[in-house]
Parts: sequence; structure tokens; C-alpha cells
Amino acid sequence: MIPAFPEVDLDAGGSGDGGTLISTNEYEEIDPTDGCKIHVTVWTFRTEDGSEEQRTQRRKVKVNCLQTLKRYELLNGKEEAIEEKTVRLVGDLSGFHAPEILVDTKQICNGSERGLATLPSCQNSFFDHLNEHKKDFIKMFPDLFNQMRTPPSLLSMPSTTAETIVNDDGSTTTRFHSSKSFSSQFSKQETYINGVKQTSKCKFRAFMEYRGPNGGFQVKLNDNADEDLSETEYDDDDTTSRASEIPDSQSDFVIGDGHYIPRKPKTAIKKNEKAWHAAKELVDSEQRYVEKLKLLDKFRAAIEKEKILDKKQLAAIFANISSLHQFHNNHLLPQLMDKCREWQTTRRISDVMKKQAPFLKMYSEYTNNYNSAYSNFIEYSKKKKKFLDIVRKFEQTPECDNMPLGSHMICPVQRVMRYQLLLQEYKKHLDKTDVDYEDTTTALNLVLEAANHANNMLRQLERYRDVLEVQEQIGNSIPLVSPSRVLLKKGTIMKTASATNRAEERMLFIFNDLILLCSERKYISFSKYKVRAIFDAFLTQICEGDNLERENSFYIRGADSANGPSRCLELFCETREEKEEWMNAIWQVISEAALNKTYISSKSSSRSSLSSKKGKVCSSCKSDFSLFNWGTKCQKCGERYCKKCFEWDEKTDEKACRACQNDSSKRLNISNVGPSVLNKPATNDEDIIMSSMVVFKGSANKPAKRFFVLRKDFCLYSYLTSEDKIALTMMPVPGCVVKQSPEPLTFSIKHMNRMYIVTVDNEEDQGKWMAVLDLAANAQIESS
Repeated sequence: MIPAFPEVDLDAGGSGDGGTLISTNEYEEIDPTDGCKIHVTVWTFRTEDGSEEQRTQRRKVKVNCLQTLKRYELLNGKEEAIEEKTVRLVGDLSGFHAPEILVDTKQICNGSERGLATLPSCQNSFFDHLNEHKKDFIKMFPDLFNQMRTPPSLLSMPSTTAETIVNDDGSTTTRFHSSKSFSSQFSKQETYINGVKQTSKCKFRAFMEYRGPNGGFQVKLNDNADEDLSETEYDDDDTTSRASEIPDSQSDFVIGDGHYIPRKPKTAIKKNEKAWHAAKELVDSEQRYVEKLKLLDKFRAAIEKEKILDKKQLAAIFANISSLHQFHNNHLLPQLMDKCREWQTTRRISDVMKKQAPFLKMYSEYTNNYNSAYSNFIEYSKKKKKFLDIVRKFEQTPECDNMPLGSHMICPVQRVMRYQLLLQEYKKHLDKTDVDYEDTTTALNLVLEAANHANNMLRQLERYRDVLEVQEQIGNSIPLVSPSRVLLKKGTIMKTASATNRAEERMLFIFNDLILLCSERKYISFSKYKVRAIFDAFLTQICEGDNLERENSFYIRGADSANGPSRCLELFCETREEKEEWMNAIWQVISEAALNKTYISSKSSSRSSLSSKKGKVCSSCKSDFSLFNWGTKCQKCGERYCKKCFEWDEKTDEKACRACQNDSSKRLNISNVGPSVLNKPATNDEDIIMSSMVVFKGSANKPAKRFFVLRKDFCLYSYLTSEDKIALTMMPVPGCVVKQSPEPLTFSIKHMNRMYIVTVDNEEDQGKWMAVLDLAANAQIESS
């Protein structure tokens, strides 16, 4: 029943004098809308002034709910019976009415009612079969499974303890207690204890490391696989931008440092807008370049003020850097900025470049002097303390961008080529009918003429043109330009996201000493690409892919430096041929880096044992150098040779001795065609441990029918049919976790952050697969 209302307040008027209750009347009404009872109470009382007043209160309670109870009975992982009961509860002020039973059923799933008492015996029988299969595989392959790296957890028998109890009559009773645990995981392995999520990590992860076309593959274990990072943690969507990354709709002249800039709306960018952004980038690039010239000119003035070097030595280092600074700061930059402010009206900017391009021939003096200038810079930094102190002082300034001062000396050498790239990008977004198209074409030809005028150095930098172009595309996030760096291969490739397993497009650049992975920016800024991951070639491994759902995949594992974080990226291609081409290109860079390091260390050790006559005689024929001819120095090994023993490599423009040229040609003569780890027939019985047709599901939750083969290299290969000659995918089993699933004839394989659900045709195959996979997951791997 509903409790009574509290007593009525007779001082509702707030006078404080109260009143006298005359009568109370209670009765019930029926709500015509829903037929529910309403309890009505009417109070009559006399106030202090003698008048009578009434107060009325109504209360209504309505209860209408459904209560459902479902009960499942399971036997050996299968549903045996389902009991369901649904009751409607209705009530009002009088209390709850009699419950109305809507559903009361009990369904027998297999037509016979069997209790759960047989479940423990079924589990015992299943584990007995697993242990029998385990013993059979150990007998068949004693060299593989006699010694285990870790004990198989799946096949361990349940622990049993005995307890003796003394009864009241003096007799004893012995009780046996067995403890077992069973668990299932679906798509993600998550455990909650008292509402707190527990994290579980695999201690080991196996990789199939690529050893080159002639070296094949080798299974490698990584004890700290969970510590491998994916890409650098940046915002994938570029939803916000700082002043160093100005979006299309803003100008960096009106945005203060450190302020966030709103994201540009996702609308199609018209062609003239792209031309505007290219024109603006020309001006922005010129501003940044003038800052570099200002830095170098201030450095020259500081050296001249301290009188550390004489005029001849100053000219040997700085050449005409002051003239270049004055030309750009006082003439070219102001005119470009004026044209940029008027561009939306005039659509012109190339007329400035056409007018000023002939003055770019001044660069020939600086570019032709660059090699000796940089050598003198390094020499004076070692020999003159005051010179070194000034260098360190300038390197601590913000204008130096936390880079060595000497690295900025190459900026003027690159500049003419960068004008060419900037004008080409601008012309790409112009139509032939645009007012600036003809001036852009003329300016581009004049820039090329100025580049040819500075012939010596620019011809040597011709093979670095691709490196300069990549530097322009990624901005100043990392310094790429180096006299020894060459771009070998670039192209788009797909990457599998480590967290979501989705495919993402990336741009891969392979240099002769490093590997660069970038993503294209969704919103235009100073640079086209954002650097995602950097790999030092000497610290990099390339491994076969282990994703059973993703064909033509492979891994890059490594770091950007010896002290840098370890990264692991999963990449994949559309075709097998494209994948092998990428893997061979990366492997060639890795092997070259390893051989170069070994070669340089051996050369340095041999040079340390030379006599004091080093540098005075030819390293090959031992003939003495004359007073005015000290021979030619090899850029690779550092030895000096006479003209007879030294050959100039005109193709590469390299100063390398015959021994270094022969060594390089041997190292680069690597076949691009080699055996793949997947090129193994499905029915090759020589190294097969277990094979059968299965149905498996991964993160995509799409069932796929495959022919699985476990080989003696402890790798699981997936084929479309048993007649295939080449596997679709493979996965190293060591470090995996194999568990039974509640579904019939099903088990799971957990490999790092991936879960595969495998279904077989019969219980015999289920027991065999679970036993042999658990053995392979914990087997001892021979070290290479």
C-alpha cells in the first residue's frame, strides 16, 4: 500500500497564526484516460479571520513493467536447453495485481534432456585426446619438440589434491579436488577483475626476417615485441595547424606564433586556388631563404670583426654571400611580396622572376667555390678556437634551427634548383590562357639558363635533384640534403594501422642510407608530406608479413638512430611482384649499409697501422709524390693515389679508387630475383607437420576457406586450395597463444593484437591442430 500523506499545513498563508481544522474528506476517482485509481483528499479549516477554506490534493500511482528470465543449459559447449519466462506486473494505489504470465517455455535444443553432470568428463576426455596427440607429434618429430622454449600451457593437465576427512564414527573419507580453468576470447582478449580491465601481453613475437634474394628467410624471436612503436604519434587528420603549417585560407603575415588555426572546410579546391597557394609558397620559401642568407652574412661579419681570418681566407669561405643577401633582401623578396598581395586581382607573379632571373647567374661564384669553402670551414673550426667559439654561439641562436651552422652553407647551392621546382609547381596549376602562363614559361627557362651557368657544382648536384625535391616536399622537419645521399626509389604503398587494422596510404622514399615513410597532408601547408617514420638503413630489418588476412604484406623494423625508439610497420602491396620489388630495394640498401660500415671500419684500422710516410707516396704503386703534385684523394677510403693508379668515375662523378669502385660494383651486383618464403607448394611433404582445409575469421569477421599448412620452420602457411604452388600468406607460430573456443570444432590463435578463429571439420582435426600449434608456439628455435 502507498503510505498516507503528511498532515496539512494550516499556516500556508505565512501569517504565523495558523488555523483550525474542521473536517477531512477522502475518496477515490477513476482516471478516464487509463482507468487508474486517483486518491483525493479534501481539508476544510477555519482561518483566524473566521472564514472557511478548502484544500484538495490528488495522488496517483501506476505500475506497468515486464520481467523476463532466460536460463540456458550448456553441455560440452553446446546449448542443451533454453528456458524463458516473461511476466507482466501491473499495480496502482491498491498495490500489485495478480501477475500476468505472457511467455513460459522450455526448449530442448537436441531433442533430449541431458544434465550438465557430463561436462567435466567431456573436458577430461578432450584434454586426454590433446595429450595423446601431443605425444604422437613428439614421437614423429623428436628433433623439433623434445626441447621446449616454454612449457605448453594449453596441454598441462589439471592439478589434483587429496583430502582425508575423519568422520564422527571414526572412519575416514578421502576426497579428491581437481582445479581447471577454461577461457574464451572473441576478437579481443580482455579480462576484468572487480571491474578493472587487466592488460595481457605476449612476451614473444616471431618474425620471418628477410636475408636477401640469396640469403632466404630466418625465423627470429623478439622478446620485447610490445615495445615496438608504429609511426610517430601525430594527428592523422591534420585537424589543427600551427603557424609553421599555414592552411590555404590564411596568410602567415597575419597569424601570430603559437596560435592554432581553424581547420579548412572539406571542399574541393579550385585550380586557381591551387595556383594561389603555389605562388604564396614561392614567397614563403623566399622569406625563409632570406633568413638563412642573413644568418650566413651575420656570421661572416662576426668573423671579419674579430679579425680571425684575412680577406683571402674570408673570400675562400663566404665568396659573394653578402651580394646574394643584398640582392634577395632588397630586390627580389620585396617585389615578390608586393605581387603576392596583389595576386588575387592581377593573377601575376612570374614577371618578377622573369625580370630578376638573369641576376641568378651570380650563384656560379658561390656554387663553384662550395667544396673548398666547406673544407676550409671544417679546417678552421678544428684549428682556430675563436672561430669555433663564434660558430657555437651562432648555433645556439633560434635562426640556426638546432642544426649545425655548416649545414646552412649548402642553401645557396640548392636555391636555383628550388626556384625551378617552385615555378614548375606554379605552372602546373595554370592554363595556357592565364595571364601569367607565358611569363612563367619564360622565367622557368631563364632559371634553367642560370643553373647551367653555374656549371661545375650544379652538374655534380644533378644526381641530388631528387633529394632536393623530396626536401621541398617534406619541408624542414628533417635535413635530407647531403653530398653522399641519393634517392633510389619512391612510390605509394599501403600501411596497416596497428590499432585499428585498417589500410592507410603512405609515401615511401628509399635513399642509399635511410628509409622515409610519409603521409600526404589533407590540408595544404608549407610541405606536401608529413614525416611519419625514419629508419636508419644500418639499424633496419625487413621481415615477411604475418597477417593471414592480408596478402602481399611485409614488415620494416628498426630505428632512426642507435638510441632512438624501435618501430615496426606493416606494409602491403596490390601484387606479389610489387611486394618483391620493394623488399629487394630495401634489402639492397640494408646490405649496402652493413657492408659499408664493415668496409670503413676495416679501412680505418688498416690506416692506423701505417707508417709516418702516409700521404707522401701513392697507396698503390708506392711512388713518391712531387712537391706540387700530391695525388688525388679517394672520397671513400681516404687514401691518395697518383694519376696512373687513380681512375675518375665519370658516370657517378665520384673520386673513388679502383679498389673502392670494384668493391661497390660487387656489392651492388645483387640479383633482383630470389626465392620467396611463400614459394612452397601446398602438398610438399618434406617439411610438413600438419595440413588440412579450415575456415577461419580474423578482425574483419569474414569467414574464409583456406588450406592451412604447418611446416618445420614453425610457420603456418595459408593456401587457397591444396593444389596451389604458392602460399597466399604465412604467420610464424612461436609466441602465439592457442585456446579452445565455446563453438563446436573451433579454436582461437592469438598473435600479438590479432585473433583468428579457426573451425575444422571434425574433433580429430581440432585436437591435432590445437596440440601441434601449441607445441610449435613454445618450441625451441635454433639460433642462426
